[in-house]
Amino acid sequence: MMTRKNKVLSFTRGAYFPDYFIFLGAAGAGAGLLLFALGKPWAGAILLLLSLPLTFTRQGISLDPVNKTIKEFTGLFGLELGKKRPYDQLIKLVLKKERRSQTMNSRGSSTTIRYEVYNAYLVTDQETLLLTSHKNQGRVMRKMETVADQLHLPFEIPG
Repeated sequence: MMTRKNKVLSFTRGAYFPDYFIFLGAAGAGAGLLLFALGKPWAGAILLLLSLPLTFTRQGISLDPVNKTIKEFTGLFGLELGKKRPYDQLIKLVLKKERRSQTMNSRGSSTTIRYEVYNAYLVTDQETLLLTSHKNQGRVMRKMETVADQLHLPFEIPG
C-alpha cells in the first residue's frame, strides 16, 4: 500500500512477523478479550498488550523526494520507527518476476507449491530497495506507474 503525506511516499511491504505469529497474536487478543469478559481485566490487558503488536506490526519504506531521504521503517498503529538516510539520485523503478516455492510437510507426505511474485524495486545511486511485492502483476504495475509519474522516473520491465 502506498500513502502520501506532505510529498513523502510511504510503501508498506507487509507484515513484520511471519503468518504463524500473526495467528498467535490474533488468538492471544481473542483470549485477552475473553479474560476481560470473565472478570479478569489485568490478565486480559496484559495479554492484549503482548498480542496486538504481533498482529499489527508492518514494515516498509518512506521516500521523501524533497529532502532526498529514504527511511526503512517498522510501523505499529501508524507510528513509523526507522532511521532516515540521504540519497543523491533516484535512477529508475524496476519490476521483476520471481519464482517462489513453499513446501508443506505432514505425516509421511509433503507438497510443494510453486508460484510467481512480482517485485517492484527502486534503484538509487547507492542501493536497490524492494518497494512492494504481490502475486498480481497488474496491481504492482498500476502502483509503480503512479509512483514513476510522481517522481519522474523511468519504469522498466526486464524481458
